[in-house]
Amino acid sequence: MLNLNGGYYAEDDPSFDEVRIYSRPLPPEAIAALARGETPDSAPSPPAPLDVREQYRREQYSWTTADLAALPAAGAAAGVHLDAH
Repeated sequence: MLNLNGGYYAEDDPSFDEVRIYSRPLPPEAIAALARGETPDSAPSPPAPLDVREQYRREQYSWTTADLAALPAAGAAAGVHLDAH
């Protein structure tokens, strides 16, 4: 069974006949080439800037800037101390 965007497909479901997995995001030109039945030959899309990726990750977890500011900070010099019970 395969889950695609919330839709489940069994082996005998004729909803699709081919699945391709790419190791990188495809730019619009490559997706258009696939739709025409051609092999995409475009360069990979560049990754999003770090600040955009970090903002996306915060939004995934519903974290706000205020939430992050409220987290305690630990300095590397302070070390970590665990109490043995």
